Amino acid sequence: MPRRNVTERRQEVYDQTLHAANCSSLSCLRDLSPSALAATNKKVLDLPGGSGGGTLGPGIGIGPFPDGKYLLDAVPVMLQQGRYHKNIQAVMSGNMAAEGLGLTPEISTYEGFATLVRRLVPGASNATVQHIRDMYPYPDSQLQLVANSWTTDIVFACNARAVAKAYGNRTQREGAEFPGLNVSHARQFQLEVLKFTAGKFKQNNRTDNWPFYAPGAKMVNVTAEGIEQSVDPWARMPNCEIILKTVMDKRNGA
Repeated sequence: MPRRNVTERRQEVYDQTLHAANCSSLSCLRDLSPSALAATNKKVLDLPGGSGGGTLGPGIGIGPFPDGKYLLDAVPVMLQQGRYHKNIQAVMSGNMAAEGLGLTPEISTYEGFATLVRRLVPGASNATVQHIRDMYPYPDSQLQLVANSWTTDIVFACNARAVAKAYGNRTQREGAEFPGLNVSHARQFQLEVLKFTAGKFKQNNRTDNWPFYAPGAKMVNVTAEGIEQSVDPWARMPNCEIILKTVMDKRNGA
C-alpha cells in the first residue's frame, strides 16, 4: 500500500503487539524469550487486519512503511520523482490480473467500499471516494468486483507499473490472467524467466517473445492460450495516475 504519513497509525500495531504479549512496555517485550516472541508474532499476524490489503496484522498492518530514513516516502511516489537506484541493469515486474480476488474483505454496500478506500486515505472526501468508485465500470450490484479491482490496483498492479515505468527499457513486464493451466504453458514461461535470471545483461537473454517495457508499455500476458504479447492494460487506464494523485494530496492523509 502506498502509505506516506504512518506515524500515528502505527500506534495501534504497537498497542496490539503489547497486548498479545501480555506486556505493558517495550522493555517487557524485549525481555521475552524467543518462544514467547514467536507466539506473540503468530497472535499478531492472526489478528483482524485494517490495512485494506497488502499487509498482515492489526491496524495498518506490518509491512514496509516510510520511516524517514531507509524508506523516505511511498514507493510509487519515490519512483515517480526519480528517487531510486539508477544503476540497476535489469528488472522483472509483474502482477496477476485479478490479484485482489481473495485478498479483499466482503463488500456489498457503497458505505463498505468507502470504508475500504479510507483505510488507505482516511481523509478522503465523499467526492474523492466517488471518483475512485467511478474508475471501475461495474454496476452497484457488483461492488465486490469494484473492491477486488481497487485492491488489485492499489496493492499490486500500480506498484508494478510504477517500477516498469521507472526502469523503462530495462524492464520486462508480465501479467497473468491465469496461472499456468498446463505443463507446456508453465515450461514456456519458465524458459523466459530462466533467460532473464541466468543470462548476462546486453546479451541475448532478452528475446522477441518478451520485449522491453519501453517504448510502448509492452509486456507479455499469461492467458489460457499461452503467453501472448500485449500492451500493459494499466498504461491504457487512468487508474494508477488517479491513485497516485490521491495519495500525494496531503488532505487525503495517506
